[in-house]
Amino acid sequence: MPSEDFDARRLGELDRLADRGAAPAEIEDCPALLGWLPGVRVPEPDTPARRARAVHGLFRELVAAAQAGHEADDGDAGARETLAVGALFGLVTWGPGEHPDPGRAPAANLTVRRALAGSWLSPPIAAETLRRPRTKQRLLAAFRHTLDDHVPEGRAPLGPVPAPRPVRRRWPAAAAAAVLLAAAGGLYAWQPWHREPSARAVSARVEDRGVDEENRASTGAPVEVVSVTPVPSDAMSWALAEGRALSAAELREIGGSGDSGPSEDWFRRNDAVPVGGRQDRVVLQGNSERTVRVVDLAVDKTCRAPLTGTLFESPGAGQDDTVVLLADLDQRVTVVRDGRPEAYGEDYFAAHSLSLRPGEQIVVVVQAFTERHYCEYALDFTVLDGARRLTQTVMDDGRPFRVTATAVNEERTHPYEAYQRVYAGGLSSHYLCGDGSFVPLDPKRYTSDPPECL
Repeated sequence: MPSEDFDARRLGELDRLADRGAAPAEIEDCPALLGWLPGVRVPEPDTPARRARAVHGLFRELVAAAQAGHEADDGDAGARETLAVGALFGLVTWGPGEHPDPGRAPAANLTVRRALAGSWLSPPIAAETLRRPRTKQRLLAAFRHTLDDHVPEGRAPLGPVPAPRPVRRRWPAAAAAAVLLAAAGGLYAWQPWHREPSARAVSARVEDRGVDEENRASTGAPVEVVSVTPVPSDAMSWALAEGRALSAAELREIGGSGDSGPSEDWFRRNDAVPVGGRQDRVVLQGNSERTVRVVDLAVDKTCRAPLTGTLFESPGAGQDDTVVLLADLDQRVTVVRDGRPEAYGEDYFAAHSLSLRPGEQIVVVVQAFTERHYCEYALDFTVLDGARRLTQTVMDDGRPFRVTATAVNEERTHPYEAYQRVYAGGLSSHYLCGDGSFVPLDPKRYTSDPPECL
C-alpha cells in the first residue's frame, strides 16, 4: 500500500493539475502520479512522457465511467464529484444536461473551469467557493480514492518513479483557419513590471492606432490587419477601477449574463475591464506580392495589482471557442503556447509558422487571462516578407487590450472585501441570489457560502 507521505504527494500533484489542467505535458511533471501507475499500465518503452499519457488515459476512463453513472442516476453524488474534478482538470467541458463532447478543448481560464466544476455538484456552488483549499481538497481526496478503486486488483508492483524531467518552457501560436491565443496577466512578484522589448532585430514596425486607422496603418505592410473584434461571452465578469453604486434601473439595463450582447455593450461603454479573461478575434490578410510568414507572436505587457473598484461577477458554465493558442501573462516573459488538446502546452512557433499567400486570410482568436494582476498588453506579430523582417503591433482600437484578475484573498472569511462594490450575476446569481440578473452583494459580508444578498 502507498505510504501516507506518498498519498500526500499525489494529492499535492492533483491539486496542481486542478489549477493548471491535466494535460499529459503537465502530468509529466508529477513524479508521484507517474510512480503510482500500476505495473499493468506501465507502457513499453517506459518513459515519463508515455507514463503521463497512460495516467491521462486513466483520468479519462474515470470521467467516462462517471458520465455513464450520472446518465443512469443524475443523483449519483460520487459521479457528480468525479465530473467536477474532471472539469477542473479540463477533461469535462460540458455541463449537466449537455451532450458530452470529449473533443472540445478546455477553457484556459481557471475561473471558467471552476464555474463549470461547481455546476456539477449538488447543490451547485460558485467558482469562488471552489477556490477555497478545504473545498477543493475534499473533492481531490475523493477523486484519489476513486482512482485507487478503479485500477485492477492483483496488479503488478508499482513501477519505479521516473526522474522528473527538467521544467520546459512551452508556449504557442497557431496555424489553421481559426487560431486562438490566450494571454494571462501578471508576474510572480506583486509589483508593477513591464515586458522588455524583444532583442530580435526588425526592419520596420507597423502599429495599430485605432479602428479608423487600423486598415490604413497596415495597408502597405506585408500583412494587413483586416479587423480586431471582441468575442462575446456569457461567462465573463467585469471590473471598474472605481467603486460605483448602481440603481435597480441601471442593473436592469445591464441585463443578465445570458443576454451577453447588451451586457457587454454596457460594460464597454462604461470603460469596464474583463475579469479573468477576454477573447478578441484578429483577422489577418496577406498583403504582399509573395507568400509571407508570421514567425512569432509576442505579448508586450504592463502589469500591476488587480482592480478593486467594482466587481461584476458573472461566471458561466462553458466557453465559446476552441482554444488553439495560449499566452500566460503571469509569467515574467510571455511565450505563446498551443492550446489544442493534442498538443496542449507545446511551443508552436518553435516548429511552425503561419503562411499567408496574397489575399489569403487567417483568423486568430486571442484569449487573454490572468489569475494575479491587472494587465495592459499589445500583440506584436513578427512577419517575414522575403529578406525583410518587421513587427506589426495590434491593439484594441488604438489602446492596449486590458484584463484584470479578481482581487480575492482566499485566506480571509470574506474573500471579496478588497472591493468597494460587488454585483453577482450569471451562475452566482442563479445558484445563490436570483434569476441570473446582477444583484448587489456586500463585499464586507459576502462569503459566497451562502452570500448575503441585499
